[in-house]
Amino acid sequence: RSHHSRYDGGYAALTVTLLTVIVSLTIIGGFTFFSLKEVNINRIFTKSIEAGYVSEGGVEDVTYRIVTGKQVGSSETLVVGQGSTNLSVTTNGNQKIIRSEGKRDNFQKNIETRVDVIQTIISFNYGAQVGAGGIEMSNNSKVQGSVYSNGSIIGPSSGSNAEITGNAFAAGTSAIEHIIVGGNTQAHSIEDVVALNGTATSTSDIIGGHYKYAYAGNQIVGAPAVDLDAHANTIIDALVTRDCYFQTFIGDLCLGNMFPNSPPSVSDLPVISLPISDSQINQWKTEAAAGGIINGDYDVTSNVSLGPKKITGDLDMDSNNKTLTVTGVIYVQGDIDIDNGSTIKCDASFGSSSCIILADGWIHLKNNGQFSGSGTSGSYLVLLSTLACTGSAGSGCGHHNGAIDLHNNATGAIFYAGNGLVYLHNNVTATDLVANKIHLENGAKIIYETGLQNVNFGGGGSYDVKYWREVE
Repeated sequence: RSHHSRYDGGYAALTVTLLTVIVSLTIIGGFTFFSLKEVNINRIFTKSIEAGYVSEGGVEDVTYRIVTGKQVGSSETLVVGQGSTNLSVTTNGNQKIIRSEGKRDNFQKNIETRVDVIQTIISFNYGAQVGAGGIEMSNNSKVQGSVYSNGSIIGPSSGSNAEITGNAFAAGTSAIEHIIVGGNTQAHSIEDVVALNGTATSTSDIIGGHYKYAYAGNQIVGAPAVDLDAHANTIIDALVTRDCYFQTFIGDLCLGNMFPNSPPSVSDLPVISLPISDSQINQWKTEAAAGGIINGDYDVTSNVSLGPKKITGDLDMDSNNKTLTVTGVIYVQGDIDIDNGSTIKCDASFGSSSCIILADGWIHLKNNGQFSGSGTSGSYLVLLSTLACTGSAGSGCGHHNGAIDLHNNATGAIFYAGNGLVYLHNNVTATDLVANKIHLENGAKIIYETGLQNVNFGGGGSYDVKYWREVE
């Protein structure tokens, strides 16, 4: 073999080897390129998925807080893993629109949901609604509104001027006595009542009394007993300016038509339940405990936001001019003492909804305590005691052996003691009272607001998620 043949064979082998290496490197490079590209695509996909999870986490967090009655701001930032989300909450009536902008590095996913809060609506239809204990009114006390009582409504026996500006209704065999009534009056028996602009209806007797009046010619001097019609089994010593319907009429004047042998036109009024049920109270207690438990007494010594929370001891507010902002239901197993210019208000996030503090013990207010809702019309603070103390000495009862004792003005709040006595001291003004029994001292007033007819409570209600979707 020639010398050139040997080298030609070597060159050929080398060429083949180089070509093989080049082809292999090209193939490997191609696979590497596509692998790196696939890894990058997977990395992009993973971060995009993570951004979605971050955004979903933000929506779930805010939705949970809304459903459980916890505080939610209008805008917040939440860190989730290696990402974060900017949250915004827009309130429109009972609708909450939640937008979550989740980010993971340069990747972003936006999720939006709408939660409709099906609120608990409780109607406070009267300036005072009272259970079987009835209402006691002292000189110059007033209910600016109407009263419905399952017990008797009684003013002072002399020198009264106790007044109910709206209607006065006493259920069952209860009586209304020694009161000036601006609207209609209805009870089993009515005695010594001036019905200024309404009809008086009794299934038993209407009896005049110490209110002085006289009729001379066509002029009435002083207050008539009944300014419109009177319906009763017996009308005694009562001046009636319109028609009289009766079985027996004894004394004074009926200026309209007289209809003897007329039975009462209606039956005794029914006993009605107070507006907040025991099951609703228990639901609020459960909601409070779900937000955490504070063992022992809780003293408000600085401005603080609180709720939902359960307190196993007392709630004390006796430090000067401190503010408690209610962010969810507060349940106190002990007593509540409010003193020295303390303020309690609903958090602004409640909007037109109301907030509640409830206690198993007594509630005592003095020295210029202040109360308010969220600042939005229709929002109120409710202070509720479950204590069953109605004026008689008993274990654990508060001042005057009652459940709620008010020494100074308490507008902006609804006071509720379905099992006990609410006691208003001299010249105290309150917005609305519901209790088993109510006592108004001299000059005490209840001034009813029309917004109390339907009070919304955001916590403890039901919720409807209308949509949950990705948005731009």
